[in-house]
Order: sequence, then C-alpha cells, then structure tokens
Amino acid sequence: MQNLSKWAAGPMVLLLCAFGPPAKSPQTDIDQAARLLRQARDTQNPEDFRQAGAAAAKALAIDSENFEAQRYQAMAMLGRQDLTGALALTSKLNRRSSDDIGIWSMLSAIHAAAGDYTEAERCAQWVLDLRRDSPLGFTTAARLREVHGDYDGASEFYSEALRRTPQSDAEERSWLMVQSARMLLRTKNRDAAAATLQQAAKLMPNSVQVLEQEAELARMNGEFGQAAALLGNALRASPTAEHLYSYAQALDRAGRQDEARAVYQKLGAEPSAVGSVLILYYADQEKNPEKALVLAMKQISVRQDTATLDAYAWALYRAGRLTEARTQMDKLLALGTRDPGYVCHAALITGAAQTREGTCESIQ
Repeated sequence: MQNLSKWAAGPMVLLLCAFGPPAKSPQTDIDQAARLLRQARDTQNPEDFRQAGAAAAKALAIDSENFEAQRYQAMAMLGRQDLTGALALTSKLNRRSSDDIGIWSMLSAIHAAAGDYTEAERCAQWVLDLRRDSPLGFTTAARLREVHGDYDGASEFYSEALRRTPQSDAEERSWLMVQSARMLLRTKNRDAAAATLQQAAKLMPNSVQVLEQEAELARMNGEFGQAAALLGNALRASPTAEHLYSYAQALDRAGRQDEARAVYQKLGAEPSAVGSVLILYYADQEKNPEKALVLAMKQISVRQDTATLDAYAWALYRAGRLTEARTQMDKLLALGTRDPGYVCHAALITGAAQTREGTCESIQ
C-alpha cells in the first residue's frame, strides 16, 4: 500500500511542476467590492468607497483585465470624486462592451457630475434603448429628472424601477423606496412619503438614507428635536462631513445652539470634509468667505453638478462678487432646479428675499 501511494503521487507531482498550483480566483475580492459599493451608496462614506476600490484593486492584481473588477474600480473612483479617472476607465469599458447598460448608466452619472447634462442624457437614453425592461434605465433617467426639477416624473420613474425589481432584492428595493420618498417630500406629499419610508425601513432597518429622509420629514413637520435625534443616529452610523453638517443644522433649528456650535467646530477638522458642504461651512458658519471661495474654485474646476454650482455661487455672493454670483446661479437655474435651498440662495443673491442672518435654513 505504501508503494502504491508513492506511485500514485508521482504523476500529481509532475503535473504541479509542469503547470504550477491552481490560479487564484479574483471572485472573492470582486464580491467584496460589490458589497462595499452597495454599503457606500447608503452611507456615502468616502472610507467605504476607498475600501471598495482597494478590493477591486486586489482583484485586478490577479486578473488585470477583469471586466467586473474594473467596473467596480470605476464606481469607487466616482464615489471618491475622481471624475477624470472614473471617466477614463468607464470609457475604456464602454469600448469593450458597448451594450453594457451598467456602463452607460455610470457614464451618465459621471457626465452629470461634471455638469455636462446633454451628454448625461444621451448616455441615459442608451440605457433605455438597450434594455427597456430594466430597472436601471428608470433610475438613471430619474436622477436627471430630479436635476431638472421634475420631482413627479422622478418619483414615477423610481416607482417603475421598484415594480421591476425582484422581491428577493430587499436592499435594492429599500433604496428605491427611499429615493421615491425623497421625491414625495419635495412635492410636499408627506403622508405618502412617510408610508414609503416605513416600508423601506422594514426592508433595511439600519439604512442611513432612511434615517436622513425620516429626519427631513420630521423637519417639515416642525419636529426639530426628532430631526436632530435621527440625524445624530445617521452621523453615528456614517461619520461623514455631510452628516456632521446636517446634524449641526438640525441642532440649531431645535434651539440647541451650543451643541450645534460644538458639532460645527468638528467639521473643519474632519478628514472627509470636501466639496460643497465644506464651502457652505466656511461661508456661513466660519464667516470666512475667502476660504470658502478658494475651496469653491478648486471644486468647480473638477465638478459642475448642481450642488457645486450652488456652493460656488454662494461663496461668490459671500465674498461680495455679486455679478459673478448671479452668473453662476443663472447656470444652475437654467437647468430647471426646484431645490428649495438653491432657490433660496438664488433669491438672496438677486436681492429678492431676506432671511435670518442671510441664510436659507429658516425657510427650506
């Protein structure tokens, strides 16, 4: 028996020497990247996007041309605001597979972030043309309808995407419900939004975006203490600059100014504090329009989405550069936006409104 074992092992040893050990599969890292990207979509935490990119990079170290790993790497780049890298990689993937609707949807999101809404709409149309029965076409189009102020249309598209999403995908269904509720709140349909958020929370009890929209509903109902409590929970689940800012605003509205100031002070030291939130923080809370404008000019050089256009116009306004502020705000309003914060900023910039301390918190 011992001699037989030695004889049987011989061919295996020869095969290992000839071909080496079995190749490692990138699938585990690809699955990890996908999981982290879904998590990042809910939390909007830069660290989640960073980890997703790292997982995709590990997969690409095993298989440098793996399509899914490159897709997820591009999505992580977009989440980290690297529009140049995301566009280059996604365009490469589009050339490899011109009928992949996920890639077309990503291209639409990237062009929208860069402020090229004509190209964003062209790419969104490709999603619909290639797969008219796919939920992705409706979510891609819904994002653009929201930009143009068509909240009813966006809500309808999110609802249509939900109808086409399998019951088994609880996470996706919850996310779509949250987006629909967000649009319902924009149209002041509070009862329908509340019911939709209840359904979303049942599917994803720990969703950060559910907490955010529940807080918005509470704010609209004048329940500022409840809004602050919900946003505090969101901040603990996802400690980002955006959540710090929202929580501080909610505390201020709840009459807890000392706590609000303490939270605002943390914002300047927050490593993830980039983009429009930090611009607004320096413009309104720190009363440092010069710093706000420096940040805004840096941001506008790489992004020209609605949030960036608004923050840039507001920084110019705070810095006393009114003509330039009006020019930038006109670009934003030309899109058809009905966002109450943007509309308030526009009214203040044109001198058509006055609010407490020249901010828009009190009338949103």
